[in-house]
Amino acid sequence: MANPVLSLLNSAKQQSSGLKLAPPPKAFTQPIVQPQARTVPDDLKQQIVQDYYVKALMNSNVPGNLSNYGPFSDGLVGTSEGVPAVVPPNLSSAISDLESRKLKYSQDRGPGCTDCSAAVDTIYRKAYGKSPGITTRDQRAKGKWITNPSVGDLIHFDNTKDKDSRHVGIYLGDGNMWHFSVNGPQTVKLSDYIVTAPNKLVGYTTYR
Repeated sequence: MANPVLSLLNSAKQQSSGLKLAPPPKAFTQPIVQPQARTVPDDLKQQIVQDYYVKALMNSNVPGNLSNYGPFSDGLVGTSEGVPAVVPPNLSSAISDLESRKLKYSQDRGPGCTDCSAAVDTIYRKAYGKSPGITTRDQRAKGKWITNPSVGDLIHFDNTKDKDSRHVGIYLGDGNMWHFSVNGPQTVKLSDYIVTAPNKLVGYTTYR
């Protein structure tokens, strides 16, 4: 009696002997296209740099829910884990005193008027008994440039539409800045102000 298993094996061999195997695949010869380098526009580069410094600045102060607070009033600006950032009494008093005078913005600095740098100088004289200079040019020259500002340090900006136009404000902590603009005295969220054209963050100076 024939072995059924051997019969199946022999049958399979006979059937497979007539099959032709496909040739092995040819080596991949299509050339690899190298990605082309991308050119980043200068304005985008500036935005990336500003975003980096703003995030570093904000993270260093553990900001909470920040917004545009309008005119400075009670010395409490922003939040840090729900706790208001307290501006020193001398600086708070000097800012409040200047705001109470209801000055108008004018680069001519006539009676009843002031501009950003003159307002900063007035506040510094009252709060710290020293003058950083009455112009933005003087304030940049007299101060020490730093990368991590503290409350009371100055924040400097250039105008991307006017190379001769500069702006300055006072850092209040928790990512906030006080400044005197064409809209009058304001406390603003620094990250919001920086991304608003034509403001270009230059850096920070201290007089400590």
